[in-house]
Amino acid sequence: MNIIKTNEVENHHIFALIVGASGVGKTSLVKTLTHNETIILSAESGLLSVKDAEIDVVEIKSYQDLIATLKDLKENDHHYKNIFLDSLTELGQQLFTSMKPNYEKSQMFGLYSDYSDQITATLKALRGLTKYNIYLTALDKSVENGINVETSIDLIQKSLAKKLPALFDEVFYMQIVEHEGEKKRVLATDNSVHTFCKDRSGKLNIYELPDLGAINNKIFNNNN
Repeated sequence: MNIIKTNEVENHHIFALIVGASGVGKTSLVKTLTHNETIILSAESGLLSVKDAEIDVVEIKSYQDLIATLKDLKENDHHYKNIFLDSLTELGQQLFTSMKPNYEKSQMFGLYSDYSDQITATLKALRGLTKYNIYLTALDKSVENGINVETSIDLIQKSLAKKLPALFDEVFYMQIVEHEGEKKRVLATDNSVHTFCKDRSGKLNIYELPDLGAINNKIFNNNN
């Protein structure tokens, strides 16, 4: 039995989810990672916001495409250090659409249960790719609740959306804030801002600039 101290454990892997409204700039975050060490798995309809960057892309047109790509990334040697999956919302829709024809109307409970199990299993498989830093984007789903607006992750199954943050090390909410009369994009990292946000590293500020490379340095090198 090889016993070590907790401060000797090497942390070398980020598993992060970035949630935000459509058009806020989630996809463009990939440009803050080292371009030649990053691969985009794109289930979205376009990558116009990163057209000026030379980053490798695999188009994910079905859930089967995703599973095959993850198998390749796991079993073969690649030079990539970062996987950027855009987006979990779209992938969830792809999966649900492919599953639905296999269920009768009387089997809807089973459909949602199996959908939840499949999404969870896929995220756990992604988390297991420890040689990569992995970033997923997702749309937010804002619902007015009396005088408040409840923000959650946009997935077909609401109960699954509430459970998913537990699978991630880092969950950020990308938003636009006004500071000294100027609007800026930021990443909220703390549940005092949104209930699903979290920073398991404990090294990030409540708000961080939208720079994943800088955030990586903070987490791994303790740069404040």
